[in-house]
Amino acid sequence: MKTSQIIAITPSRKPYYDLKLYELKDDHYVLTYRTKARCGKNGLSHNRINGDGTTPIGSFRLLFAFGKEGIEKLHPAMDYKIITDNAYWAGDDWPVPNRYVLTDHPLGQDYEHLKDYEDLQYKYAYALDFNYDPFVKGKGNAIFFHCFGKGDTAGCVACDEESMKYFITHLYDCMMIISDQAVQL
Repeated sequence: MKTSQIIAITPSRKPYYDLKLYELKDDHYVLTYRTKARCGKNGLSHNRINGDGTTPIGSFRLLFAFGKEGIEKLHPAMDYKIITDNAYWAGDDWPVPNRYVLTDHPLGQDYEHLKDYEDLQYKYAYALDFNYDPFVKGKGNAIFFHCFGKGDTAGCVACDEESMKYFITHLYDCMMIISDQAVQL
């Protein structure tokens, strides 16, 4: 399946990675945006496991955007979810793991309360389809594309807030490729 937009993440000068957006124009991909990114504190991995602090290598679809109230005004046609007090990302021990969930009573021990990060990392964010369908227990979950926090991530891909705002307004059919070497399109 050909996508009209590709974000390529490749190593650069530590601790940063190159993040490049390519868009399909006249049957070939053209570089249209470039910035720096941060990834997992323990680098990239072909065999990511839950909690190892690595960013998975591979190709992933951006499932939907989520973030602080107001995100919906940036791109009204996109699929987005507003973070509320009862918004969680379900972990390994939930009946339906690795999903955005609205609940008053979080289950198990493995979850992320999204509201805790809405003013910084998750002000603008996307969920990636890593280990999404099918879900494999122990492989990890909650791999997002979000705004910079305070350094490397626990496995997500992060970039500056202005770039994330740009992506929220421009991405509509995007695949993210995370690679430990140059990506040829």
